[in-house]
Amino acid sequence: MLVKSGRLGLAMPTSEWHRGSLKLGILEAPVTGQIGILAEESAGLPGDSADRIITATAIVLNATLLTADQRILNWPVNLTRFDARD
Repeated sequence: MLVKSGRLGLAMPTSEWHRGSLKLGILEAPVTGQIGILAEESAGLPGDSADRIITATAIVLNATLLTADQRILNWPVNLTRFDARD
């Protein structure tokens, strides 16, 4: 969706980028019930549904979240974040 809207540029089709990412060792995480519930119940979590699911996934998996979304970067919760703008 970000590629189609012009907010993200890729030098290749999305499906090719996805396959290449997996070959580099990037892991996919399934959206579980726990993640869905946390995304819905998290008070003050900004963003649209996709942002909420991505953020909740990082919390549940204790993963570092890479984002340029200032609202998520400022959200006061125990979550390791890396500012993608740096």
